[in-house]
Amino acid sequence: MIKSNLFEQDFKRGTDPYWPKWDQRWWKLALLLEIKELNRLPEAVLEDFVQELDTHYLHHFPLIESELPAGCDPYRQILCHCALGTATQILFAGGINVWERLPWLYDWLWRYQLPDGGYNCDEQAYTGSQKSSIVSTVPMLEALLASRSTADFSPSEQELLTAGYHYLLNHQLFRSSKGKLIDEAWLQPLFPRFYEYDLLRGLHLVTRLSSALNQALPSDAVAETISRLQTLTRDGELKVQHWYPGDHSTLAEGPEGWQRGIVAERFALLDQAIESGGEYVSLQWQQVQAQLVDLAKRGLWLAPNSDWAESASNV
Repeated sequence: MIKSNLFEQDFKRGTDPYWPKWDQRWWKLALLLEIKELNRLPEAVLEDFVQELDTHYLHHFPLIESELPAGCDPYRQILCHCALGTATQILFAGGINVWERLPWLYDWLWRYQLPDGGYNCDEQAYTGSQKSSIVSTVPMLEALLASRSTADFSPSEQELLTAGYHYLLNHQLFRSSKGKLIDEAWLQPLFPRFYEYDLLRGLHLVTRLSSALNQALPSDAVAETISRLQTLTRDGELKVQHWYPGDHSTLAEGPEGWQRGIVAERFALLDQAIESGGEYVSLQWQQVQAQLVDLAKRGLWLAPNSDWAESASNV
């Protein structure tokens, strides 16, 4: 449990919402999203965050140099899809309908979805390969899923989510189009994620999408992920890799303006949350197992065996 006095630290607007990592308001809000504690913040903090998104960032994702306005800082004033999806989830979790307040964010969902159903924060994918990134795709789908109840999805929203759902399943949550492991780090659950990716996050998303869209969850697309997570489970607890920035450097404001190579700093709320990281991750794993049991009962997923379904139903 996070100590209440840590919520008294500064959540006010800084020179930049995101930089430097890891101690600006963006990272604090993203962490509170993960541990479901945003409701402990004053409403004014999130209201100011809405305004900051609207005024600090471009309202589009430049794909070519000519789309970059004069005077725009490409490092500080361009939202990538990961960041946009995360910010949107923060605001919806805080009770703010960001689609209504910032309709350009809503339009972003359709404007930048690639033909394969996903998104890519590398702008060259849009002018070249047309291939999506799992890391970029997941926060975008999570954002739309978080913004509606199942009954409220419009036909176009269902279509967008379905395309993204099948993109993730076609990649078995962690493999390339050729079947190769994309990133070994994804195999072990991570806390906190901010907007990094791991198998549990992917499985959590596709089980919710299967339920919301009332679409079957193919067993062969998630079997390996489930098996890997099971091997990391001991007495109901999931082994977690604790996030740590190490000696990472960051972009920060110095005497000569914004510059790279500044040593990254952490904040007290992050340090305390990391101590309880296993609890948060294990809770999400329990939620996923309960969701799988529900999908099996609805005929949307075939459990590997009756013993697994029975044990999971007791979670």
